[in-house]
Amino acid sequence: MNKSLKFRSNLIEAIESGESNITWRLFDDKDISVGDVIDLINRDTDAKFGEATVVEVREKSSPR
Repeated sequence: MNKSLKFRSNLIEAIESGESNITWRLFDDKDISVGDVIDLINRDTDAKFGEATVVEVREKSSPR
């Protein structure tokens, strides 16, 4: 079973066209790693609209 990420409907077209290929996530509780295959889910309908393979993960700390 793949891990999944949810996206709002207004972002799906940009993701499908390749215009958007980066996502920011706060509090990654899914332990996403390079090489993971991720199901892309429409947050509004819970329908899967695609899959993606993670090619890079960056962690950033919050400024204090």
